[in-house]
Amino acid sequence: MEVWGVVDYTLSLDSGRLGLWPAGMLVVHAQTSYGETALANSGIISSVNHVSLLPVPGEEDVSYLSEYYLERRIFEEAV
Repeated sequence: MEVWGVVDYTLSLDSGRLGLWPAGMLVVHAQTSYGETALANSGIISSVNHVSLLPVPGEEDVSYLSEYYLERRIFEEAV
């Protein structure tokens, strides 16, 4: 039996500290899946774990960008 897992990476960049524009944040989220999933050995039609279907079902050792967005604060003070 081989081990399967997912590693999550999140990078948050403060645009004000980088000298770009005030009150902004760039967030990037990536994932790496490794090992052999249990999908082939499960004997069922539906997925054992939906994360094992991303980005392509059945592929091993894959890294992919899963989310990125730009956040802009309207108010500097916390509400």
